[in-house]
Amino acid sequence: MVAFGAGAALLVLIAVASLLLPLLRKGDSGVIVDRGDSNLQVLRNQQAELDADLRSGILSADQYESACADLERRVLDESQKTAGASRAPGIRRWGTPVLIGICLPVFAVLLYLYVGNVDGLDVEAYMQEEAAGLTPERVEMMTRQLAQRLKDDPNDVEGWAMLGRSYMALQQFPNSAQAWGQAAALEPDNASILANYAEALGLAAQGNLDGKPSQLLARALVLDPSHPKALALSGGAAFGRGDYQEAIAFWQRLLQISADDEELSNALRAGISQAQSRLDGGTKNAPGTVENAGGAGNNAAAPGSIRGVVSLSPQMTESAGSGDTVFIFVRPADGPRMPLAVARVKVEELPYDFQLDDSMAMIPDRKISDFRELVVGARVSSSGNAMRASGDIEGFSLPVGPITRDVQVLIDKRVP
Repeated sequence: MVAFGAGAALLVLIAVASLLLPLLRKGDSGVIVDRGDSNLQVLRNQQAELDADLRSGILSADQYESACADLERRVLDESQKTAGASRAPGIRRWGTPVLIGICLPVFAVLLYLYVGNVDGLDVEAYMQEEAAGLTPERVEMMTRQLAQRLKDDPNDVEGWAMLGRSYMALQQFPNSAQAWGQAAALEPDNASILANYAEALGLAAQGNLDGKPSQLLARALVLDPSHPKALALSGGAAFGRGDYQEAIAFWQRLLQISADDEELSNALRAGISQAQSRLDGGTKNAPGTVENAGGAGNNAAAPGSIRGVVSLSPQMTESAGSGDTVFIFVRPADGPRMPLAVARVKVEELPYDFQLDDSMAMIPDRKISDFRELVVGARVSSSGNAMRASGDIEGFSLPVGPITRDVQVLIDKRVP
């Protein structure tokens, strides 16, 4: 607000100066004074001529005295006219500029108060008001309008990117992935688009970055070896598949270019420490496998540790083959639905005692202990694909805290 006021005052001063300077420079007093001096010189010459005529005898003494008296009156009249004319321009010269200098700023302020938005001067309050009005319903409506516009202009790369971000905010990850895919098709050599496309595919696949997401991330890093999101996600993908050395390499590269971001740096150091611990023999199995998913024999309650049982509803028994894959995951109760940790087992092992904890974090800076309320879910996929698909069966727990035991998850609903 102070900056706006200072800027507005400066602009008003510039406008006033641009009008006043020409007026102050302009004037005719010099011309009037010059004309007066010229007239007086003429009168002096006439006096000299009278003196010459008197000496030559052309004029008598009486004639000379009469002519001199007349000339003196003319000199007096001319002096008075010259003095009056000299004073008048001074009044005109300063009166108009002073009037403009006072009236213009006052008029500018009154005009802004009438047509301007005074409340908009408080930028923080204005932004908070705008954010409060940006409801999920409004975002969804704007997203639909953008999607409709892109049907008429499918070559708008920025439009597809904006649509991808909008679907991401609405947690419609498959739609977000499709939008980013359109953007990637138009600009296949844009590292940021490829990284966002990979992220959307991973979110749509319950956090699984194997396959195409990892390929996209690798391509993004070829285009931009220092791309922050591509490095972070590549490290998470490597950690998820148990390649801890590669995860450390990615995160160390990111740590070097993000030293000014204290929060991110701390998260990266924690992730590197976990990966190094596993490399040193803390655990040999990749997170998400049965061996490290935390069976009943694991009684340690680490920070950010959720334990419980996943079971299959009797009504769904015929819908699940014994060899089908079961994905067990934990995600925040509110916000993005990207899983924080995932385990994989087979239907034949149900009911299954699970444990999900911070050591299994998909991304180092998003751990179970970072959230107050979480939900544990389990989904049976006959195809073995981590992406949620129609025909899968799933179930979810009630909201739980970051350190909870005896969580019950019943797989009893079919994905439409």
